[in-house]
Amino acid sequence: MTQCKIIPKYSKERCDWRTIANKSDMDTLVVHESQLLGILGRFEECCMMITENLDNMQYQIKLHRFSLTFKFDSEVKLCCSEITGYHLRSNQHLSGQLQGIHQYLILDSEDGVKTKIIVPFGRVTIEPRKRVEIAMLNTAEGKLKPSEEDAEERMQFFTYSVHPRFETLVATSVAARLFLATLYMATASLSPDKSIGMTGEAKAIDLTRQCVTNRAMSDVEQFCLSNLKEISKHRSPTLYLLCHDTEQSSIDYSFLQGDNRGRNGKKIDDSTLWLADERTAYINKLRKPLNPRLCLTDEECRRSLGQHSLRRWKRSKRKIRKFIDIHCCPVTRKKLNDVYKTMSDLWSVHEQTSLKPFPLPDLNTTEIGQSLYSELQKSWNLHCTIGGLKTEMKSNTIAVLRRLKKDVHLYIKLV
Repeated sequence: MTQCKIIPKYSKERCDWRTIANKSDMDTLVVHESQLLGILGRFEECCMMITENLDNMQYQIKLHRFSLTFKFDSEVKLCCSEITGYHLRSNQHLSGQLQGIHQYLILDSEDGVKTKIIVPFGRVTIEPRKRVEIAMLNTAEGKLKPSEEDAEERMQFFTYSVHPRFETLVATSVAARLFLATLYMATASLSPDKSIGMTGEAKAIDLTRQCVTNRAMSDVEQFCLSNLKEISKHRSPTLYLLCHDTEQSSIDYSFLQGDNRGRNGKKIDDSTLWLADERTAYINKLRKPLNPRLCLTDEECRRSLGQHSLRRWKRSKRKIRKFIDIHCCPVTRKKLNDVYKTMSDLWSVHEQTSLKPFPLPDLNTTEIGQSLYSELQKSWNLHCTIGGLKTEMKSNTIAVLRRLKKDVHLYIKLV
C-alpha cells in the first residue's frame, strides 16, 4: 500500500522538493511548480504529468497520455527516452515560422547538429487576437474524441525534423504533412516567413500537393484534411480547392480497398454548393497579379473548376464571328485523280528472277573440298532464284512531269 505525506504549508523549512522527497522512506506525493514543468506544460497539462524519483537518485517526468518519458542525465539534460539521442532544448522558441503557436517542444541531438520538434495532435483553431490553439484529441478507443483530461486517455503527436540547411520542418507521413499545412495556414500572414522564404499559405499549398494518395485516407488523415479545409475556407480559395481535389482523389481510389466508410462509394460533388463560393473567389483573385505559388496548375483547374488554367482567360475567350461564304473549289476531284493516275503510270513494277553462274571454278581436290563446294553452290542457286520486284521508269518521264507542273500552276491560279 502506498502512503502519501502532505508537506505542511506552515513549515518554515524552505528547501527544494527533491530534498524533501529524500528525507522520508515513504512514497511522498509532492505538488510542486518549476520552470521545467512550465516548459513541458506547453505540450501537456501539468496535472497529467507524473514526476518519479528513481532508486539511483535520478528523476524522471512521465507524460503518460503521450507515452513519453523525460529523464535527467549526468550533464543535467532532460533526455527523451522514446526519441533516442535527443534532449530538451533550453530555448523553446522556433524563430522565423509558425508565429502564434506555443504547443510544441524542441529537442536537440547529443552532438547539437540535428533538431526535432514534437507537436500534439488535435484540432487546430484560431482564437481571438490570432492566437492558435491545438485542442488535443483522445485516440484511446480508435476514435477521435475531445480530451477530458482523463488519465486513461491516449494522445498522439507528430515529430518533425528541422532541415539542417534550410531550417524548414520535414514531415514523413501524409497525416503529418496535412497537420503541418494546417499549422502554416493558421499562422499565415501577408509577409513571407524568414525561415521558409514564403508565406504560410504558399507553404501549406506546397505541403498539400504532397498528400495526394491513390488509396482511401485513414481517420487521422481525413480529420487533418477536414481541419485544413475548415481553416482555409474564406481565407485561401486556392488551398480550399486543392483540399477538395485531394479528398476527391482519395475517394476515387477507395474502391480498391473496398472502403465505403459512410460514403457508400459516392464521390463528393459540392461544386454546385459551398464550393461555388471558393471557385468565384479564386477567379476574382486571378484578375489581379497573383503569386504563382498561390495558383492552381492546369490539371488542378481542370479537376476543380472544369477548365484549364484561368491565368490566360483573356486570350482564350470565345469570340463569335459570322461564317465566311466560300464557293466550291474550281479544281474538281476528277482533275486531281487524273494527276495522281498520270504520276503512278510513270513507272512500272514487275517480278524478276535471276540465275547467275557460280563464280568459283570446280575444285576436284579432296572429299571435304567437294562437299564444301557443293554446299556453296546450293546456297548460291537458292540466293539467285529468289524472286523480287523491279521498278523501271518510262522514257518520257521528264516530259510528263513538265506537263503536270504546268497543269498544277494553272490550278493554283484558278483557286
